[in-house]
Amino acid sequence: MRSGGVIDLRVAALRTQHTCIRARSRTKMSASTSSSGKRRAEENGILISDHGVKRQKLQTRAQQVLSVKDVCDLVQYITLGRSHNLRKPSWYSLGGESVSRVNLMILDGLTQSHFYSHFGLFTHLSRKYSSRWTLAPSSGERLTSELFNSEVSNASHKLPVRLWWHPVICRFGLKMTGMRGFLLNEQEMIKHQFPVRGGRDCEGFVCTESDGSVSDSSPLFGLDCEMVCIRALIGRSNECVMLDWMNDVSVCPVIGCQWCCAGWMGLFQCVTRAGPEVTRVALVDSTGECLLDELVKPHNPILNYCTRFSGITPAILDPVTTRLAEVQTRLLELLPRDAVLVGHSLDSDLRALHIVHPHILDTSLLYRREHGRRFKLKHLAQVVLGRQIQCEVREGHDPCEDARAALHLAQYFISKGPQKVLMFQFNCSRTQMLDDHGSDLWELTVEELEAEFDQEKNTKNSSVLFGDVHFKSCKSAVFVGRSSETIDRLVTQQCRRHTCSSDRQVLSVFRKVAASYSLSLLLFSSFSSVGAQHDHLQQVCERLEQMCVLYVGPLPPDVSEGQVHALLRRCGRLRSVRMLHFTHRVHARVVFDFPEGALMALERQGTLRLDGCTVKVRRPLHDSSLDLDERLSERQSDPINDRIIYVCNLSRKPQRRQTQLQSFVQHGRIQHVWSSAEHAGRCSRHAFIEFERADSTQAALQDPNRKQTLCHALTPPHMSLWTHPLSVTIESTEQHKQECDRQLLERKIRKLDRRVGKVFRTLEKHCLSIVILPGAKIDGAEHPGMCFIQMKPA
Repeated sequence: MRSGGVIDLRVAALRTQHTCIRARSRTKMSASTSSSGKRRAEENGILISDHGVKRQKLQTRAQQVLSVKDVCDLVQYITLGRSHNLRKPSWYSLGGESVSRVNLMILDGLTQSHFYSHFGLFTHLSRKYSSRWTLAPSSGERLTSELFNSEVSNASHKLPVRLWWHPVICRFGLKMTGMRGFLLNEQEMIKHQFPVRGGRDCEGFVCTESDGSVSDSSPLFGLDCEMVCIRALIGRSNECVMLDWMNDVSVCPVIGCQWCCAGWMGLFQCVTRAGPEVTRVALVDSTGECLLDELVKPHNPILNYCTRFSGITPAILDPVTTRLAEVQTRLLELLPRDAVLVGHSLDSDLRALHIVHPHILDTSLLYRREHGRRFKLKHLAQVVLGRQIQCEVREGHDPCEDARAALHLAQYFISKGPQKVLMFQFNCSRTQMLDDHGSDLWELTVEELEAEFDQEKNTKNSSVLFGDVHFKSCKSAVFVGRSSETIDRLVTQQCRRHTCSSDRQVLSVFRKVAASYSLSLLLFSSFSSVGAQHDHLQQVCERLEQMCVLYVGPLPPDVSEGQVHALLRRCGRLRSVRMLHFTHRVHARVVFDFPEGALMALERQGTLRLDGCTVKVRRPLHDSSLDLDERLSERQSDPINDRIIYVCNLSRKPQRRQTQLQSFVQHGRIQHVWSSAEHAGRCSRHAFIEFERADSTQAALQDPNRKQTLCHALTPPHMSLWTHPLSVTIESTEQHKQECDRQLLERKIRKLDRRVGKVFRTLEKHCLSIVILPGAKIDGAEHPGMCFIQMKPA
């Protein structure tokens, strides 16, 4: 029994020891799991406190003031980013839509103070533009000059500068691979007059059965047509008017198609109404095998067969009975749903066939030249493929031969890629590059490229000017505005210029040319007069400061500025306190950094006490402040502040302050937290909190158990200063004159804002609109400007 008892005790001890070991192991595992879970939570923006309570990791926001260079970098990225590997500016998050055009409006002479002191008058700017930034003061002329003269650094260093801004690289970039990347998008098809579904002059066109599912392995089909000019009716008469052009050119410069007539002879005045008619159609598959080679009988009388180019004679065409509708049916039967049509200046062929197809590879646009010029198919076939087509000894063109040449050119471009097509070999030497017909195709000489390579070998960072890159990459730009020596010298070289004498004329001209340019700059100069601007700046700065000013009193005679500061600092940060001893009893003029501080002080009316006496606070009262309540109401309705609250009376101790801010997470996820600049390492007593949802803001404001004092934010996220650093006072003038000036200012603001709205309506969908208020520098004082950005919705 005793031995058995000893054994039982030993077994029990071993079991107890094993249990303790397992318990310690579970404790370590739980601790490890807890720490790893905490790390994962921190990565997801959530902190776990010691008591197991979830705490959100609050993100602080730095209030950034943009410079002119920042705006230029954005325009560069939008227009050249894909082709030149430019970095997206960190301060702006671009939407998913592809940008079709960029429009830049400069409201010269206006500042940030103009906008927020007359916020209710800028209805279009405040409602249509959801993104705003503070801009360092500049001028309209300087911004225009710096935009075109800003450097575009060549970060890739894979090409000489001469080739870097070549239109092939500007369109497709250096890394474009796969067939889908080289297809024309809808905007390009409209620009180059391809027939599109629902497009202008496309009524009655037949649409192919394409379902839009195109991949890099989708089949390619080469297409080419021969056409004749027909007798065209002009107006209501039956007269046929023929325009005599040069007889030695066979390509129409208007729509790029080959005409079966003596050069341009036979192109009629209403050619877009009647158009050319097809006489022969050829279709080849991706192997080059001819699937269709059909003669077509035109419906209208033929004016000129032009046998020299078409090879078609009356004897050949007379017995033909096939009509266009039959050829359309054959093409629709031969083309699969994911077919990609390939051709050279294919827009004219599709219009002549009355067919709409969404997936196009046009070799005249793949092998593009500078300034929008195009190569002839015969020249491309000879230089790139080493093949002779459209020979002089043979009468007429062979559409099968032309379709096959265009197909092989497209396949070569896809297989090599833009950079290799331009260099002809990726790792080739300079001599090899030129031996592969580089000088024949791209008009480059050995001496030029030798100099480029030698220059880049000795230059660490090669760069070119944005204006040159934009101009030489076949991108069109226009400037519309007043004339000046700086702008005239600039825009005559790099973009089209329309000189206007008034803002009304600027709007009128832009409406006519808006669709013709990928980059447009509009300069509205009605506020640019220096004399009037000085008076206006004095008024608007004083008007803006009124939102932050309070009068405190009456006060005891021996009260100091420090005591008044200590009384009101819990409402918000104070910029200045000035004692007023010239009144019957002592008062103080207090200026807060933000209007929220003045608003919170007014809400505490009746609870402010100094030396045992109740202290009153009130707004300034004079003629210019009679509409102050309406202006504050406009600020509260600003959509940019829908999700932002202002919290005051926070602790200066970091941990305590963080706990106070964390208490607002219960109302919804917090996106950002920011406050004014800290001094001497001390935390600010106030903060702005931006929620992800607007209903979280309302929940925080209506919470009956809240411990912090808060209100709806009046200050936009980008604005760091309401009051001007220098004292701005209105000079003593007649009150009637001031009132007239104020009314004139308001009328001009309303009129200019309406014009901004009309320009925005003129823009096409997915156009990026940028509005600049340049700001000003007057008498040594800097008045910041603003930058508004909005994508035109579809």
